[in-house]
Amino acid sequence: MSLSPELETFAAGPADLATARALTYDRAGGLALVKHLTAERLRSHLEALGEVASDKDVKKAARAAAYKLKSAGVQGGVQREATIDLSLRIETERIAMATAPGFDGHLWIVVPALPGAGGGEIDLRSTREGPRVDPIPELAIGRIRKLQAELVADRVALPPVLADLDLAARLVDHAVRALEGAGGHVPPALDHFRAWRDRALELGAKPEGASARAVLGPAAQPLPEGVIDLVAGHPLLGFLAAPATAFDAIDKEFRALLHGDEAIDKESFLARGEAMVGEAAERWARSESGRGQAATWLDATADVLMAVGELVEARLVLGLADGLRAWDGQAPLSQPLVKKAFFGAVDLEAAWMHREAHMRGEAHH
Repeated sequence: MSLSPELETFAAGPADLATARALTYDRAGGLALVKHLTAERLRSHLEALGEVASDKDVKKAARAAAYKLKSAGVQGGVQREATIDLSLRIETERIAMATAPGFDGHLWIVVPALPGAGGGEIDLRSTREGPRVDPIPELAIGRIRKLQAELVADRVALPPVLADLDLAARLVDHAVRALEGAGGHVPPALDHFRAWRDRALELGAKPEGASARAVLGPAAQPLPEGVIDLVAGHPLLGFLAAPATAFDAIDKEFRALLHGDEAIDKESFLARGEAMVGEAAERWARSESGRGQAATWLDATADVLMAVGELVEARLVLGLADGLRAWDGQAPLSQPLVKKAFFGAVDLEAAWMHREAHMRGEAHH
């Protein structure tokens, strides 16, 4: 039986469900189409027909033929219709919550469910316990906004800000790349957030529009005197500290200094402590990837600052990132930002007070 022009056009064209669903034929015509598609080894067309054929015998025959071709190694795959209308209007402003990641990447981002992608939380603030990557499929925008308002009202340190879809997609991408490049275990749940980012792009997110470097132009240069203390004192940052993992190599030695039994005066204690912090900085500075990641986190920090209207501060942070990238890793304690990051992370005066209490038998651990 010969095919109608309509069926011949379908067989010669793309195998999409919409076209297959719109075909008109009787049972004999449909079975003739299945026979033709089988002879031409058009597995994808058979799969489409097997999903949407109006006649059950045609549908059954198409599925059986497609299966045989698949078993024979014939490639296929249906061009599926979008399950969700991509023109669907969704909220894009103030929908996610994020902290500024600072120097060490203490990023916390909470994103809502989107049409076709569940929401969730990525928390990189507590690196000792490892990152938290938690899918929350039905997370609503209203719940995120309420949580952010409560945290701001409670005056928490490093309060999160509300982020638009563009910035949220950009920060999720930063988090994904950082976790992928960390060299350790990559949480399987990261796939959930890759899918969220991809869906955000499909729905119109433009991460480049949230880039402070792209929007604000050249970074502030030369940087004003005192810029590091100014930035470190910003309420969204609070400090510019080196990552906790940068101190792993001196952890045992520093604990021995804190809890040792031998007598030691303050001057000697501080000198030994400073030497240990300097050693940690030297080890960290040898890693070009570590320096690059810190600069990337500063770029992301500038993105967050720009999002809340802190444009001057955003350009200053971009300038600090540029300085870090231009630095060759030598003499880390002569690099002002690195010195601040390492000695800002370890309070040697507080450590001395702890040691004194230990020597008096008054320390609590």
